[in-house]
Order: sequence, then structure tokens, then C-alpha cells
Amino acid sequence: METKIKPLNYASDLLAEILDASSYTQKALAKRCGIDTSRLSELKKGTRDFSVEQDYRLTLLLGLSQGYFLRLQSDYQKDLFLFEKAEQIKSQIQPLEAA
Repeated sequence: METKIKPLNYASDLLAEILDASSYTQKALAKRCGIDTSRLSELKKGTRDFSVEQDYRLTLLLGLSQGYFLRLQSDYQKDLFLFEKAEQIKSQIQPLEAA
């Protein structure tokens, strides 16, 4: 039987890596980009999803392309769905026959 490995949340992992490597405190970075310190902590831990505004603020601050964290988050959510539910749903759906 094939062993499945739970997907990683690259958006929060990358943010954590950037914040941990920074010479600024998390509080200072949160203030610079206008995100509440507790919210930034939740994003870093992966317990909260990135909003469009949070992504925009963080990418401006960090010099990344707009939507960077949102794309990583979307990939994580897709991979997590495939990990948790895809096989079950696949067994429930009969594809349409080609015309």
C-alpha cells in the first residue's frame, strides 16, 4: 500500500522562514506592513489563511510578486484536498462519456 505524505503549507512555511531570518522583530514587521501582530503570527503558524490584502501588504514589504502567498496557499489547499478527499469523491462520480 502506498504511503501518503500530508502536504506542506509552503505559504506559512516561507513566511516563517523569512520572518525568522529577518533582523526585525515580528512586531516591527507587522507594524511596517500594517498587519496586526497576532494575525501575522497566525499566518506564520498556518492557522489562518492569507487574505488578498495581507498578501499585498506582505509582498510589498518583502519585494515579492503580488499574489505570491495566495498562489502558495492555493496550491496547498488543492494538495490537501487531494490528500484528504480526492479518492473518496472520485469513487462517487461517474464521468460523462465523450460524445
